[in-house]
Amino acid sequence: MNERLKALEKELDSLLNMAPIEDDCTKNENEMYSDMANLKNSITAVLEEQRNGR
Repeated sequence: MNERLKALEKELDSLLNMAPIEDDCTKNENEMYSDMANLKNSITAVLEEQRNGR
């Protein structure tokens, strides 16, 4: 599972780096990108916990 989380974190990071600027998006698109960023941050926190032995 750890490898899948790392792959998902990397994919989300790539997608977020290619995201358009906020002013070019609709409200729903901005919410989607915000949700993606929150998911990436949650995955990063879980992986960090695992690296530190919780």
